[in-house]
Amino acid sequence: MRELANRCDSKIDEASIIQYVINGIDGPCSYKIILYGATSFSEFKQKLRTYETVIKNMGIHNSNSPNFCHSYESRGRDLKQQSFQRKPTKFNASDAARNPQRCFNCNDIGHLSKSCPNHSRGPRCLSCNLYGHKSFECRRANLNNTSTPHSGVNGVHELPSPINMCKDVTIFGRKLNGLVDTGSNLTLLRNSTYINIDAPPLKQTNTLLTGFGFSRINVIGTFDSEITIDDQIFPVTISVVPNSCTNYDLIIGCDVIKQAHLNISPTGVKFAQILRPSDNANENFIMTISDGSPTFDIGPNVSQHNRAEVEQLLSTYTPKKQKKL
Repeated sequence: MRELANRCDSKIDEASIIQYVINGIDGPCSYKIILYGATSFSEFKQKLRTYETVIKNMGIHNSNSPNFCHSYESRGRDLKQQSFQRKPTKFNASDAARNPQRCFNCNDIGHLSKSCPNHSRGPRCLSCNLYGHKSFECRRANLNNTSTPHSGVNGVHELPSPINMCKDVTIFGRKLNGLVDTGSNLTLLRNSTYINIDAPPLKQTNTLLTGFGFSRINVIGTFDSEITIDDQIFPVTISVVPNSCTNYDLIIGCDVIKQAHLNISPTGVKFAQILRPSDNANENFIMTISDGSPTFDIGPNVSQHNRAEVEQLLSTYTPKKQKKL
């Protein structure tokens, strides 16, 4: 067991080897208890000899029980007869037919990873068959995998959203089905939808979008436009993407969302445009204008005739400086 453990690429501790040996012994579990507790191979050998003595004394030794004395005596002789090649050897193509072992580095049959002839080139990708990276790091596979809808950001259909995040969007007189996506920085439009709405020519761009699962999407082009949502007009630069990237006509990104107040409720999403200072310039204000005529609080108990005389006295009163005697 120690020799088998030494042939492994990763080092196996002594406790694990001892446990494997105990598990492989064919005998009553009640007698195998004495084998536990060994912390070294020398101590474990002594426990094995004790275990063999107990088995013989109980009269249950049979042909299936291991003969440890014989194994210890013949161990040195067997090791001399066997040639364990611990160092990497050169790969021989004829060995593949005789040795079905598979290499975890290049995935070829006939050798182990420690003797892989392509070990210096790094691991081999199972997706593109190139060396230097693994399949989950393969960029070529992510770029080429655009035929299935689940490679896009919005291709998951098994779990419907508890809130309807879709909005009716009007652009160039056409009503489209748009999805509000707070995780998208840009507003995206399907290529087939772009062709049907008679939009202006596209501007070339080198923008590369990264989506769910590190999928990469090349933007076909962009154009400037205005879209209408909930009777509100929003200027936006729209990026056109391949049809395989999304199942919606339009993805409403943060470049539109930041221009509005979003009210998200169980019934859906409501857009309210943010008012700018210039939008309040023409607002009408109601102001109270006074004609300058003084009013006096004389009280409700004064008659109308006397009230007029009192108001006349108060309105014509002119304070005069008094002389001190």
